[in-house]
Amino acid sequence: MTFLNTGLLFGLALVGVPLLLHLLARRRLRPVPFSTLTFLEKIQISRTKKLRLRQWLLLLLRTLAVLFLALAFLRPAVRGLAAGSADSETAVLLDLSASMAARDGHSISSLEHARDALGEIWKAGGSVGVIVADREGARDIPQSAAGDESPGWIDALATDGRSQDPAAGLVRALNRLKNGDAALKEILWVSDFTGSAPDSLPLIPSGVVLRRIPVGPEKTPENVSVQNIRATGALARPGTENGLDVSFQLSGAEAETTLMVITLAGRKVAEGQVGLKGSKVSDRVIPVRMPEAGTHALSVEIEDEDALALDNRRTSVLVVPPPPRVLLAGSDITALRTLQLALAPGSGFNAAKVIVRPGPPRAEDLAKADVLMLAAPEAMSEAQAHEIVEFVANGGGLWLFAGDKIDPAALSRTLLRDAGFGPIIDVLRPGSVPWGEFDRSHPALAGLLAGKGRFETPRVGKRLDVTPGKGTHMLIGLVGGGPFLLERSVGKGHIWWTPCALSGRWTDWPTTGAFAPMVQVAATYLAGKAQLPAEQVLCGQVLRWRERPEAAGSDAEVEDPLGNRFPAVSSVEPGIAWETSATRWPGIYKLWVDGKMTGEASVVLDPAESRLDRIPESSLPGHAIRVSGGVRLADTLRQLRVGREVSVSLLVFALVMLVAESLLARERPGGPEKGGGHA
Repeated sequence: MTFLNTGLLFGLALVGVPLLLHLLARRRLRPVPFSTLTFLEKIQISRTKKLRLRQWLLLLLRTLAVLFLALAFLRPAVRGLAAGSADSETAVLLDLSASMAARDGHSISSLEHARDALGEIWKAGGSVGVIVADREGARDIPQSAAGDESPGWIDALATDGRSQDPAAGLVRALNRLKNGDAALKEILWVSDFTGSAPDSLPLIPSGVVLRRIPVGPEKTPENVSVQNIRATGALARPGTENGLDVSFQLSGAEAETTLMVITLAGRKVAEGQVGLKGSKVSDRVIPVRMPEAGTHALSVEIEDEDALALDNRRTSVLVVPPPPRVLLAGSDITALRTLQLALAPGSGFNAAKVIVRPGPPRAEDLAKADVLMLAAPEAMSEAQAHEIVEFVANGGGLWLFAGDKIDPAALSRTLLRDAGFGPIIDVLRPGSVPWGEFDRSHPALAGLLAGKGRFETPRVGKRLDVTPGKGTHMLIGLVGGGPFLLERSVGKGHIWWTPCALSGRWTDWPTTGAFAPMVQVAATYLAGKAQLPAEQVLCGQVLRWRERPEAAGSDAEVEDPLGNRFPAVSSVEPGIAWETSATRWPGIYKLWVDGKMTGEASVVLDPAESRLDRIPESSLPGHAIRVSGGVRLADTLRQLRVGREVSVSLLVFALVMLVAESLLARERPGGPEKGGGHA
């Protein structure tokens, strides 16, 4: 047994008060001369024995009543199998992720339930500190002695867009408890326990008790979230129509209809109703015309009053590159003319800027180009080959086409070797075979060749194959084997190899509907900066701007979606100019350098935070604390630490003793005491 109020141990001395009063109140008999009372003496002896027994019973009842009252004020607790010690050190692992802001209907949020739970934990006593379940630990609260009055920091706790990282939080909690000397060390994990179970958690040592306190709704609340934004074509070109594939997720309901609004570059470009089903992710493809070249903020927002408002809007940054500058060179004049017509079919503002230079590419022309398309390159020196590969490594693009005037041995020794391809292994292989499989996920091919029958399938009659080499990726293959389009990454750029000349004697590809669109998209892709959407980071991760602005200076600031500005950090990582880790909210972040906005980037909410269904208890460590109606969490924690209090039972026993004593004291013995006897 353990006493929770040892300061009143002196009260046990009151147990001797009834005995003292009994001794002081004892009757002292005095002899009185009287006549012969032979018969009365026998009656008196019998009555005296009864009185003494009655007095001892009264003394026992009074003593027990005082003892039970004194013990009740000492608050004794009977230890159970799970009981520990009143001397406890508690680390609260607190979930402050985005999902904790979710509300079940019009009730209070999970965070408000967590604040109430923290107040009860504080009242339970011991040494209490808070470890926020995130990666950095900047919001952790040190250990301090708890008491009846809750501290002010409990009401100041708030969530943001960052996701939960319980593994990192548990490691910090275990490190904090490791140096403590309390008899009981416990971790109280306060969370809504929604989404998916953590992949891995550190082992809990035998000297530490882990208990879970769920504060989320028992039933999954209704919630609609925007999960992702993708482009069906994956490349954006000014003035063209590109499909946006938007993913929605519904939870807590079987079906729902919501209104969706798409905003691009500050202008509403699409809206409409979206029907959702709760059993799966719903995808909707919305055609959107691409704006002029530049960086544009893109957002998809739903107008729905649901459990979590933070996931009703998702942003991205649409990078529309300027028309690529393409240098056409090589010895195949017919191929150069074919490529020129495909790249600039009209005078549209999105047409590529084409420079035609038959023969080997010159250094001054490469300096003005983003992409080099080399049709049937003639023999070149090692210096020329190195210059072309260096152009690619610095971010340019290269597309090599075979041809009749190629010297396979010379090309293999110079350009192909420097580009990472092996030598040409077969010359003018005969036979006409169609295209087979191609990489539908590649940015330059996604959506372009979607579905059979959109374009007539090109066929290949002759080709020059090369040894692929390590790191080479086949984008398009031929039926029966063999590549039609190979890709290698060199530095910041890409190199493509097509084993055919752009001639009817080699392939009918230039006369099919697949040719011109593919050449135009390839020029955009090989020029770089064309992927849609731009790179995104999750809330809480480091956001980086990879290219130093032209007007870069020492005064750089980052503006978050709430309009707050804070200094940007100059990065030491190669190829990165500025960075910030203050990405607490989803939305568009702007980079300001010397008072001018030079870049935009998107920070998004972790989709796992939108999944508000409860994690199965079987996949979580520790034991969940269940608090029934009318029972306080503080009392439950005390019982788990030191056992069950028996103060109420002792008070009941004391009351029973007092009632019994009162009834016994009112009894009057019969016989002579009532009317005397006869002599």
